[in-house]
Amino acid sequence: MGQKRSLAEANRGSAEIVAVILILPLLLLPLFSMAAQWFNLNQYDILRQCANQAILSMEIEGGLTAAGKVRIYEALAEKNIAAEGVHLDYTPYPAAYGQPVKIKISCNYQAVAYSLGLGGLTKNVEDKIMVYGPVVSLSKRYQ
Repeated sequence: MGQKRSLAEANRGSAEIVAVILILPLLLLPLFSMAAQWFNLNQYDILRQCANQAILSMEIEGGLTAAGKVRIYEALAEKNIAAEGVHLDYTPYPAAYGQPVKIKISCNYQAVAYSLGLGGLTKNVEDKIMVYGPVVSLSKRYQ
């Protein structure tokens, strides 16, 4: 014959579901925040790598040439950073031997942060500018 369950046993399953629903946002908040920070750090590393490659070629060539600018924009495009949001501040070609050469790369990005409120997890997006540099070296171009 059928067994009768007590009221406490019948409500135990629904209480566990409610507890999971209440605790899940607290567990997901650090995970989503770390993922957003990782994307920003990855984009900053891309800017760093491009600036370091550019300063090496600027040392040899004596400033940033038109071909050097194209190489920077192509390298950023390969990493999914749109050229229209990128600004370069640099020493133009030619710079004499021993003169300082510098480059600074800045780009627009969306800073994403997650917060926990009464409505659950909330995604906050803010437009910011990421800057790497100026990286300064000396021109090795000898005429």
